[in-house]
Amino acid sequence: MKIKKKFIIGAVFFFTAVILCLAVYSGYRRASSPAAPKQSLTYLVQFDNELSSVCNGDLNQTDFYRELEKRTNVHINFCTSPKDLQSFYQFGKSSRTSPDLLDQHMLYQFYGTSAEKCLTEGLTLDLTDLVKEYAPNYYRLIQRPEYHDIAYTSSGRIAAIYSLKTEEQKTFAGLQLRKDWLEELNLEVPVTYDDWENVLTAFKEKKNIVAPLYLPAAGFMQNDALNAGFGVSTGFFQKDGSVFFGPAEEGWHSYLKLLNRWYKKGLIDPNFITGQSIYAPSDVICTGAYGAWYGLYTMPSTLSFDTENAAVVAAAPPKQNANDILHLQHPVSYADNCIAISRECENPKLALQWIDYLFSEKGSLFASYGTKGKTYTLDKDNKPVFTDLILNNPDGLSFTQALKFYTFTPGFASACIDWKREQQAVPADDIAMCDVWSEGDCAYLLPENLQVSLEQRERLSEISNALNGIVYQYTAGFINGTIPFSEYKNYLKALDECGLDEAVSICQEGLKNVTSDP
Repeated sequence: MKIKKKFIIGAVFFFTAVILCLAVYSGYRRASSPAAPKQSLTYLVQFDNELSSVCNGDLNQTDFYRELEKRTNVHINFCTSPKDLQSFYQFGKSSRTSPDLLDQHMLYQFYGTSAEKCLTEGLTLDLTDLVKEYAPNYYRLIQRPEYHDIAYTSSGRIAAIYSLKTEEQKTFAGLQLRKDWLEELNLEVPVTYDDWENVLTAFKEKKNIVAPLYLPAAGFMQNDALNAGFGVSTGFFQKDGSVFFGPAEEGWHSYLKLLNRWYKKGLIDPNFITGQSIYAPSDVICTGAYGAWYGLYTMPSTLSFDTENAAVVAAAPPKQNANDILHLQHPVSYADNCIAISRECENPKLALQWIDYLFSEKGSLFASYGTKGKTYTLDKDNKPVFTDLILNNPDGLSFTQALKFYTFTPGFASACIDWKREQQAVPADDIAMCDVWSEGDCAYLLPENLQVSLEQRERLSEISNALNGIVYQYTAGFINGTIPFSEYKNYLKALDECGLDEAVSICQEGLKNVTSDP
């Protein structure tokens, strides 16, 4: 019995030793085996000068894309130079090669139309079936109603992958004024157009400035901020189910007459037609040259005024009467830019898997806040909070520059982004500006996705471009007086000759299809 027992014990030790040796050997083999080879994709993308400056024109030099490559084992060859853009143009015409991934801005730059048209013409891949299999995180998100109509074309296909916001965002830009001047002159924040005229006049006379109101070169502001009080949009809108083109309506004529009067009284920047942006330049605001302008809620905290105690306050779009309710409030879209996949992409599975990572829970957190412990930590409520690497960058990067270097660039394609991250660098009073600009409702707005055929959509785009050209040509001229109002009939005639009635009919049909959809 003792011999048998010793034999059993010995056998157990032997086999245990063998198993341990095999485990060690197996681990050694795994450790010494070469890592999976890195794969690569090419991506044609356009990015702004600020981003280019922080990465010396190479996105792979940003901390974000270096880390993304480690996480996905995919290297991206970014195509960004004018030569790259020209190559893509040739691809669109005749070439048999193209980048794997195509930024939406590039599609519009070279084709002047939607991702759906590129899909129909065979320039890009139909992703409808591929997304479900290879981008499950994105597919899951776009089944939600707030994303669905954006993610799918009017024909029910997926032509591109959109950047998505985790939640709704309020209007983030609008009219701003010098709060300290209002207080100094014992004036209230203006509500009506008459109030505005009084305030601008006081700024001109009491503060001795030549440009009380900054006006963009087009003669109107984004999101109908200055013209909504006349019940018209700068484009197509609907009222009680009927479609109209704002710049062809009587309300637009009234708007132009008002601004012409303001211009004559010296209440508008006399050189507004030379402006380069919808936003007033910050450096000029800081000199005290303007009393009111259109700006972002993130801007006031970045201003370094030449005078002490300078402050900024938000104002809602002006009304004709104080009790009027405006119906042209523009909600911020749940989506931003998008990526399409070229017809020439040899590995669409890899492309979609790479994109889809930034729609996963971990990927979205990384895209929004960067690397845990480096660019953010978690507070007591388990919410991410930026570190000083973002908020007070030791290398002198501004908050926006640091975001672009260490996280997913705002407005880029494509990821699921927590847009509220930007509020960590904005004072509470400035965040509250968004509530002021969000007054009213959006009853006059057309649906984001009118249900029309691709041919109708292309025709509408063609006519709209022509109409906008006429509007830009005449609007500034009516305001500064270089075009007399005796020419207004010719202006309306020019709009008609562009195909205005046809465009209205297309929008009307698209609206009917949306509202009658069960």
